[in-house]
Amino acid sequence: AMGKSSRAKARTKPIPLVRPPMKSLKRARHVTSQFHRLTAAIASLESVPAGRRSSGESSDLERLHRDLAALGGRDAYQQASVLATQRCPSSKWVIAELQRRGLRPSDRRRLPVLEVGAINTQLLDVPWLDVRAIDLQSQHPRIEELDFFALEHEEPAPSYRCIVLSMVINCVPNAKDRGKMLVLARELLQEDGLLFLTLPLSCLTSKDDARRRGNAGCDADRVAKARAKEGFTREIFERLLTVELGFTILPPPASKTTPKVVFYCLEKKGGARPGKGDTAAAGSSSMAGGRIEKDHPGSSALGGSPTGASRRGRQERQ
Repeated sequence: AMGKSSRAKARTKPIPLVRPPMKSLKRARHVTSQFHRLTAAIASLESVPAGRRSSGESSDLERLHRDLAALGGRDAYQQASVLATQRCPSSKWVIAELQRRGLRPSDRRRLPVLEVGAINTQLLDVPWLDVRAIDLQSQHPRIEELDFFALEHEEPAPSYRCIVLSMVINCVPNAKDRGKMLVLARELLQEDGLLFLTLPLSCLTSKDDARRRGNAGCDADRVAKARAKEGFTREIFERLLTVELGFTILPPPASKTTPKVVFYCLEKKGGARPGKGDTAAAGSSSMAGGRIEKDHPGSSALGGSPTGASRRGRQERQ
């Protein structure tokens, strides 16, 4: 009788209206990787005008949106990010590097910092930093709900000694906006300012590289869809940062690579300086062979790769 009662209570237990907080790091990693895959595939399909999509592509797009909703959407992704940063916070790396470079003010002045895609208050809580933390969907009252690209139109133009883009650029769904984000970040930096940029190593690693490294953080079969075979490699990305955008990649320990994440500490120096007139050109392109080439097939890197169906659709139209 006791067993029947327990089963009856279990059946009648109400379904929560709000998803419980994410507690499993394994679940967080799954949500993160699936979110990147789904949003990249959706962006690839949505780049095709609705009137030119095949029936297969339209069906794939509907399925991908359903899968993203079932995953929990951006809310689930942000929960996963919060959990991941609790285990391995990029803020510790940023603070340590600023102190190592002697940038902690000795008086009451505070260092102006912009944190994009902020999901916690770890940098906001540092007393010697003057942090403006922004995110598209703020999870905290101290984090301003703002689109990073809106900063381009602010008057007077903001200026920062340090900008933090931690696991942000790989979430931007298209190559045009990823390029624009890097260009705008450079414009907002003061001379000799630092850009702290992190992204998954799998975004810049080919299938062969992953196997050679024995890198457990890279799904070799997944990354093989987009990386070196399509012309977008880590070497090309770093050439974009240095030759095209004029950043200096600071050597270790400022910049480093872990089994799953690439940490770039970039210093703004003189030289190549894309101005506002160059923003669209640089932003709408991807790197190829050391030069900017519009609509290069490697442009799907950093955010995943198109689905097989979308590739087939493009071949059918050609």
